[in-house]
Amino acid sequence: MFTYLQAHPEIAFSSTKEPHYFGHDHRRINHQPRTEAQYLDLFAGAKNERWVGDASTSYLHSSTAAEEIRAFSSDPKMVIMLREPVDVMYALHGTVLADGFEFIEDFPKALEVEEARQRGQHLPRIRPGLLENLLYRETVRYHSQVKRYLDVFGSRVHIILYDDFAADTPGVHRKLLEFLEIDPSFQPRFEVVNASARPRSTKFNNFLWNPPRPLQAAVQSILPAEFRTKLVNKLKGLNVKKQARPPLEAAFRAQLNSELAGEMDRLGSLIGRDLSHWCGRKNANSR
Repeated sequence: MFTYLQAHPEIAFSSTKEPHYFGHDHRRINHQPRTEAQYLDLFAGAKNERWVGDASTSYLHSSTAAEEIRAFSSDPKMVIMLREPVDVMYALHGTVLADGFEFIEDFPKALEVEEARQRGQHLPRIRPGLLENLLYRETVRYHSQVKRYLDVFGSRVHIILYDDFAADTPGVHRKLLEFLEIDPSFQPRFEVVNASARPRSTKFNNFLWNPPRPLQAAVQSILPAEFRTKLVNKLKGLNVKKQARPPLEAAFRAQLNSELAGEMDRLGSLIGRDLSHWCGRKNANSR
């Protein structure tokens, strides 16, 4: 949806798709938060668009971001897209693994260390990111997350279910444009983006993010910074392959579904939708 909205002439997004500026409760690993001036500089390319946007998914699972946004902007609109929670957890693990932030390749094992990570253990040494993006279960506590935004912004929140988006992409896209009060007749090319990806070699991925210090110093002394960045990004790209994630073991998926069933029931009551199929309890076509 970010890609489709980005094509609209009445919308300008930050130059960094997910700047993670809001959410001061989040614990940042190996980096410092942007200053307000640095954040605003991300919108330097905006002209006279109706909206400027920030697509940071972390704002949803932050306990403070909604209030921070309200203090920052007098009249914002929120767009929340929700997807079946186990798929989201599994996809997030694949994303942060491909990005080099996660180093535990096995998804069940990554879930096993969530409590230890809360205590500051099993964390990345070099790659910057948010600790909360390694707490997979916490990212899908949708009921409290969505309720927080509804409490703060009310009718200025537009909720999309990924099921609906996948079934009728043009129709859901048009309704969103109507919500944003911009030209609803505009249609981008609805191509598939963000296909599943995995590193070809996790060891090489970790090497690119955390090269030995002597090698790092030697390369820095020889190559200009801009060339080094382009080279490393090129190597990272070559090390990533587009590949569907292998299906989760049925018993493991059922266990996670059971854990999250109550959460999805509370969310369904909040937004007026039957979401029981998200936890494997009925056919996905039932509403």
